[in-house]
Amino acid sequence: MHARFKVPFIKDPPLRYKPALCLIILLVGCATMEHVVIGPPRVLSVEEIQADVSTNAQKISTLKAKVELTVASRDLTGPLICSGYVRMERPKRLRIVCSKLFTTLFDVVSDGHEFWLYIPKEKKVYKGLATQEMTYLGLHFSPNDVAGLLDFQDALTGEVASFETRPKEWSIYTSDSQGNRQAHLVVERHNLHVLSYESFSPDGSLRMHVTLGDYKKLTGCSIPRSIEVYWPKADTRLFLRFSHLDLNEEIDPRVFHFSMPQDAQVIHLSSNEALTFQKF
Repeated sequence: MHARFKVPFIKDPPLRYKPALCLIILLVGCATMEHVVIGPPRVLSVEEIQADVSTNAQKISTLKAKVELTVASRDLTGPLICSGYVRMERPKRLRIVCSKLFTTLFDVVSDGHEFWLYIPKEKKVYKGLATQEMTYLGLHFSPNDVAGLLDFQDALTGEVASFETRPKEWSIYTSDSQGNRQAHLVVERHNLHVLSYESFSPDGSLRMHVTLGDYKKLTGCSIPRSIEVYWPKADTRLFLRFSHLDLNEEIDPRVFHFSMPQDAQVIHLSSNEALTFQKF
């Protein structure tokens, strides 16, 4: 019999965030109303579900989009809202440039091993490992966390510890070789869209919770246009809203090569050092 895990409780955001967060949720909810379910729920084995999710994920080799980005964290007096563009390419190459009021706030470039974060206002470039946590303008996550949002690898490669069929969705928990819970995947039973994904720390605590919605079919792939990520340790929420999406188009390799500004100060970070910035 498979072991069952209790789903961790996710703390409500502070009261000062709720008006903006409610507006975001309302907009996302209206967008998802475009999705119409036809026919009865599908009946599949856990192996078939994992194979379908993996196949869809592997079809996405590159992603180009405009992005509306919102961050809410304990370091902020209110949500930070900005817009820009995002580029992703397997495996875990990432570039995000975001601006507010016609001013670039940050430019993140990651090749999956190292990252460069340029802050024009500070005229500083921070360089570190792509697995390191960044803390800037309320950000509390690593570039690899964002670059890997559509992979779900922990939920597809671990040993199945629990599989539950619900009226409208499937719930799959996986564990590592030591029996520690590793990931939790919730998949919709009609179109096999991933509705949520959780990853856990070695001690069993929730590390990251991802909610995905407003799926669209592009070039034979199902792609979510809205993503919400929550990191409970840092009490940080990230909302991504994609538009003008293009999948599997060739991306110039120079996009993931950071060109050092001539007037910028370069700060090299050690592997165990978190990245911390002053707030605006």
